[in-house]
Amino acid sequence: MKLLTNYCFLVYFICFTCCASNIKQIKITPIKVAQEQAYIKLIININNLSNAHDELVAIETNPKLQVTILNQGTDQGVTKKFNLHKIALPKHYQVQMNDNFYIKIEDTGLLKEFILNFHFLNHQEQSFKISLLPNVTMEEL
Repeated sequence: MKLLTNYCFLVYFICFTCCASNIKQIKITPIKVAQEQAYIKLIININNLSNAHDELVAIETNPKLQVTILNQGTDQGVTKKFNLHKIALPKHYQVQMNDNFYIKIEDTGLLKEFILNFHFLNHQEQSFKISLLPNVTMEEL
């Protein structure tokens, strides 16, 4: 068993541009990883969506992990819990231009990495490989 350790990260983000005519940019900031509790918290920010048809409508993890959308980026006031392979966001969670939202991904204790996919209303997708050890890193797929 590993020592109980919490990692707090300074602003670390990855930006990308989708290969379609509508330019998107997602910033992902890991704000906390707790190995003893097997979770990672992320701030997701989406910019440069050209119209409402570009809104984010689903998140998918591979392998299947529990994803919680957090209220105000804290563990308090959890707004919705999902435990599905592909998460369809209810209408009031759909994210448009310059929106921030916070997610907590659980059950990561034995994982070295997982895939996080973003699905948009216009049927575009963007995927990241998130490596958890030794530090959190993200790579666009």
